[in-house]
Amino acid sequence: PDSASHEDDCEEMEIGPVLVDFPLSSNVSAPVTVSVPAGTYHELELEVHRVGGDARDMAFKAANPAFSDISIRIEGTFNGTPFVYTSRLDAELEMEFDPPVVVDGTGGNITVQIDISSWFRKGADVIDPRTANEGGVNEGIVKEQIKRSFHALEDDDRDGR
Repeated sequence: PDSASHEDDCEEMEIGPVLVDFPLSSNVSAPVTVSVPAGTYHELELEVHRVGGDARDMAFKAANPAFSDISIRIEGTFNGTPFVYTSRLDAELEMEFDPPVVVDGTGGNITVQIDISSWFRKGADVIDPRTANEGGVNEGIVKEQIKRSFHALEDDDRDGR
């Protein structure tokens, strides 16, 4: 609702769990389409988390067994050596819209940009992903970088700007 106390009065809409496979090349996207009712939206909340135990979550785990106890998995190479980075990150991400996004009968589009290139960096230094796994010296730094990498914007022409 459009009111001073909109935060307390807003309805929540829940979808998911959703597995998003991000290509790691530049200028690529991984679209996820969600229909929402017409209205004025002040913020978007996303949760990055391990799936739970309800029926939808159990179906997700059955279809994606590698994600039964993690929320993020990255496979790659670092300095020529293969690695697998996994995280049990649980984070609620809130992104405010200024101005609010209005969805009407003609549609509307919101783009969530994720700067994956920032995940394994501390300033100008590159972090070895193996040192960021659970218990690793860089685990906390990478988790914080992941949380900071999400940005949402109204994007009706779908150009990412």
